[in-house]
Amino acid sequence: MALATAALHALEEMPLGRATETPRAIRWMDLRLRIEDSIAFVTLDNPPANALSRPMFEAILQLLGYLEADQVRAVVVTGEGPSFSIGADPSGLADVTRDHLRLGHLILQRIEQCRAPWIAALNGHCLGGGLELALACHLRIASSRAKLGLPEVSLGLLPGLGGTHRLPRLAGRAHAHEMILTGRPVKAEEAHAMGLLNAVVPPEDVLPAAERLARRIVAKSPAAVRAAMRCLNPEVDPAGETAEQIEVECFEQLTRMPGVRLTLDAIGRDLGARRG
Repeated sequence: MALATAALHALEEMPLGRATETPRAIRWMDLRLRIEDSIAFVTLDNPPANALSRPMFEAILQLLGYLEADQVRAVVVTGEGPSFSIGADPSGLADVTRDHLRLGHLILQRIEQCRAPWIAALNGHCLGGGLELALACHLRIASSRAKLGLPEVSLGLLPGLGGTHRLPRLAGRAHAHEMILTGRPVKAEEAHAMGLLNAVVPPEDVLPAAERLARRIVAKSPAAVRAAMRCLNPEVDPAGETAEQIEVECFEQLTRMPGVRLTLDAIGRDLGARRG
């Protein structure tokens, strides 16, 4: 924990990365972080297959607090090497407690609630807790060689980090039942057909494709993106408002912004001139 805190303090003292500046980059615990042009690139780095560990989760929790306070407007998370993550190390599963699971749930809920979109760049196999992490992200791009699955049933267990409710929401109950009850992993193209992935790309293009998507988002109005993120995730809204209430509130707030009013007025004048 102390190492992670020290690393974040060092990062805070560096200027925000811009196109003309040197990007900020640090490494601590089992994570690597680079921030460039308001985009955070997070790499899971726990060889050989980026197994999820308690130190990694604790580092991600601290990272979430830092990113929420910084000017980061999109996050890309990927894995080092040929795998995104195989999930928890099977040798340590017998020692997992309720506190461990609660920490994991807290972190994935925080990712879901982020106003900055998280993009999972699945550079390889994405299994167990690794898939549950990817399911908590808002967008997913995968290598054509990747396989996605929740194999816990083969160990006499079940997905313990939200897979039983996030997978049905994204892939539908039928696909989720089959994947969870059989433990069968699916290839990237099949996962894309289910609705789990936004795109499947060649292995060498996974991170570049995720970065292009992040840059397209960052190029838009920050206020509009934050408002859209809130509306797109009404089930995790801390205020407990309905989806309709959230959308109406956000739309009204955006229309009052001076920049939006200027744009709408200009469009109105242009349309009026064309009609005339």
